[in-house]
Amino acid sequence: MAYSLIANVAAGSTTGNTITTAGIDTTGASFLVAVISDYAGGSSTISDSKSNTWAALTAYSSNNDRVCIYYVTTPTVGSAHTFTSTGTGNYSVISAAAFSGSAASSPFDQQTGQNNYNANTPGKSIVVGSITPTEDNELVVTGLTGFAANTVSIDLSFSITNQTTFVGSQHLLGAMAYKIQTTAAAVNPTWSWPTTDMTCAAAIASFKAAAAAGSGKPWFAYAQQ
Repeated sequence: MAYSLIANVAAGSTTGNTITTAGIDTTGASFLVAVISDYAGGSSTISDSKSNTWAALTAYSSNNDRVCIYYVTTPTVGSAHTFTSTGTGNYSVISAAAFSGSAASSPFDQQTGQNNYNANTPGKSIVVGSITPTEDNELVVTGLTGFAANTVSIDLSFSITNQTTFVGSQHLLGAMAYKIQTTAAAVNPTWSWPTTDMTCAAAIASFKAAAAAGSGKPWFAYAQQ
């Protein structure tokens, strides 16, 4: 089996504090993934309207911005599904996506991240960092955060699900993208933006797909083939 995107949504805080997304229909999804892009001096926690338990991967940060990928295996899903980043002074963006095709348990495989903090030359791109998924058909997810009102792009055939530009006193820039990697190989995407230099941080992670169903034939049916 391979991953397939069911639905996605994002929202940025309007107050610098807690934010909840609009509702989406996640019916049919077997895996949830989210990226929280926030202020490193704040504290964000993730929850959703279906009371799922979220696992957090390693957070990566530059001077004041931070990005973290979260996921849920075998989630409770359905209509009007919302996602919340809770915090005070966290200026967060939450991006969430629901996929079918995940493993029933322990799909997490690889992760890494990077920041480009430099007060003098923050730059217009960031290379996220290389990971090598261990299996074919894995879902690779990357998230970005930054301090500038830029429209971002990403290479290597990643698809951006959501991006929310920086709004001062409300939220940071936040973006999430994914790729379903048919054949396992090293991957190291670059996020880019054409306008304002910005400090930023990025993370990437891969998740194993569900095993393919067997043919139903006994082993001896293949003996004379």
